[in-house]
Parts: sequence; structure tokens; C-alpha cells
Amino acid sequence: MTRSDHLAESVAPLEAVRPRTALAVSLLGFFMITLDTLIVNVALATIGRQSGGGTVGQQWIVDSYTLMFASLLLFAGNLADRVGAKRAFRIGLDMFTLASAACSLAPELMTLILARFLQGSAAALMLPASLALLREANPGRAAPRKGNRHLVPRRCRLGSRGTGLRRGSHSQLRYSLLPVTL
Repeated sequence: MTRSDHLAESVAPLEAVRPRTALAVSLLGFFMITLDTLIVNVALATIGRQSGGGTVGQQWIVDSYTLMFASLLLFAGNLADRVGAKRAFRIGLDMFTLASAACSLAPELMTLILARFLQGSAAALMLPASLALLREANPGRAAPRKGNRHLVPRRCRLGSRGTGLRRGSHSQLRYSLLPVTL
């Protein structure tokens, strides 16, 4: 059995995912990731006082999650494509649940930081898998074509006309972004 045969067997068939269920699961996964970040940011001062880590400890509580989430996001998307979105999402959800339990039961700061590393890794696996679930649940809907003008609001298109930008005039791009940065 070749590697591609093994991967083909592990991927769930497209018909197994219902569009509404996939949407609900995707929204739930994204909500969990967002809610976790919100809760930690709101409770960070209290966590810092209880754990006794000071400002450095608080930074590591936030940064350990963010570091793993950001660094594994592209890899996790590729993994979800290889093993199947449903399977990747389930693994990410299980890891996230275990990591959340470990965070809540962490007796000391270092244990909490290690659990946050695991939680960020799981969130990185869940997010692209949830988006892939939506893609798999709606196979008949084609991706937008490259030339679709309706994707860019009319106001943005009109705003770029006044800058004198034309296709291929990249030297003027830095001047068009100046009002945005101010």
C-alpha cells in the first residue's frame, strides 16, 4: 500500500459532511478559540497574582499560546488537507479540550505555560481544519474567480483611482498607503 493510498483511506468522503453541521462546527471551533483568548486576557492580572510570575510570567502565558498558534497555522492547514478536515478538527478539538483542562488544573506557572503551548498548537490545528470542513461541505460552490470585482467594495476601487495607480506601477504604491498610516 502506497502512502497516497493510505492517505486516501483516511480522508472522509465529501458526502459525509452536511453543510449546516459543518458551519455550526466551524463556528463553534472559532468561538472556542476566540473565547479562550478573551478569557485569558481578561483574567491575566488575576492569574499573574495567583501564580506569582510577575509581568514576565504573564507575557509567557499569552505568548506561549500565540507563538504556537502562529507558527503552526500553515503546517496545520497542510495537515488538514492530507489527513482530512474532519479528522484534523477532531484531533485539534480533543487536544484543545485536554489542554484547557490542564490549564485550569495547573498548580504552578510553568505547568500553565506548557499547557498554553499545547492549547495554541491545538487551536492552530482546529482553525484551518474548520475552514476546510466548510469547503468540503459545499463542493458545488466554486471559489471566486480572480477577476470578480464584487469582492472589493466600490469605495475602495474609487479610492485607488485618485492615487494614479495603474497595473504595474508599484513605485507609487508607497505613496498611496501614506494616508492609511497617518
